Amino acid sequence: AKAAAQLRTLSATLLGAVQATLPLHPKAARRQLADCVLAALLRVQPIARLADDALSDIGADWLGHLGASGESGYLAFDTAPGTSCLALDRGVCCLDDRRAGGDMCNTCPRLPRAERLRRLGALDLRNSA
Repeated sequence: AKAAAQLRTLSATLLGAVQATLPLHPKAARRQLADCVLAALLRVQPIARLADDALSDIGADWLGHLGASGESGYLAFDTAPGTSCLALDRGVCCLDDRRAGGDMCNTCPRLPRAERLRRLGALDLRNSA
């Protein structure tokens, strides 16, 4: 809870600094923070050997402490080899497709859910960390 409070304070400070020059909506910033926290937890999952339901519970706790409940989440999908996995169910677009050579990521919230699931299911995750 203490780490989440520190992160919440830091993100509020950063949002204020960014808003001095860019029109960033607080809801988008909160969703981006939620996406980043849940993405970090996804990276820790194999190291900590957390089951999907445990990871989902931990993620929900973090988002609750950040005041961002429901702003992001996890999306369960089946991989090509038939294994169930979790991916980030983004709350906001990362806008990677707007840069030169960029493309919508596989979990872009601007893609229909069916397309996200299709893209994720086609990935070969057997050799990923």
